[in-house]
Amino acid sequence: DMATQTQRIFGNIGFVLDEAGMSLRDLVSCRVFLDDPRGFSVMNRAYAESVPATDPPARATVRASLMNVVFSTEIQCMAESSSERRVVRAEGQAPRQLPFSPGIETGNRLYLAGVVGRGNDAGEQTRAALDDIRSTLEAASRGFGDVEDIWVYLADVRDRDVVQTILNETLGDDMPTPTIIGARLMGRSGVEIQMVIGKKP
Repeated sequence: DMATQTQRIFGNIGFVLDEAGMSLRDLVSCRVFLDDPRGFSVMNRAYAESVPATDPPARATVRASLMNVVFSTEIQCMAESSSERRVVRAEGQAPRQLPFSPGIETGNRLYLAGVVGRGNDAGEQTRAALDDIRSTLEAASRGFGDVEDIWVYLADVRDRDVVQTILNETLGDDMPTPTIIGARLMGRSGVEIQMVIGKKP
């Protein structure tokens, strides 16, 4: 079931981290893929038992058809060991009820959670998501010029050109090439954006 699979996934992640001299406490960012959104709450409960309670990794969660029908979820994570680890959230933003942070800063990098846009179409949603991301970056004294990695999830891949144009306008032509994925999102939005920000200047 979903809970057991989530627990086993983190057990496997823990084994890999242990070989690298790290632990689940060092997770900074995760991507969760669910085949059925009805399992979201169960996954979250099992997920929360595995990640740090006070500074859980940033996260994006989307719906996806997994390669093996036996599996209900797939989770990909990044880890970085740092004594400077801290949660970053935009000014005035309340702590989340879900088990992930809006941003995890390690000193060298800032790992952002997936941000879902608001609005009536992909253009409005992309601009809204980038505005929210900008607020989080400002809380860490960083900017779009430091972006190293961009993942964009689109409910309709036909919106790709619109989203790409707005990204270019906002981040500039020298931004990293975004990874754009067609995926059903957990909410009603058609756009979700997740970023990794590089070293401070």
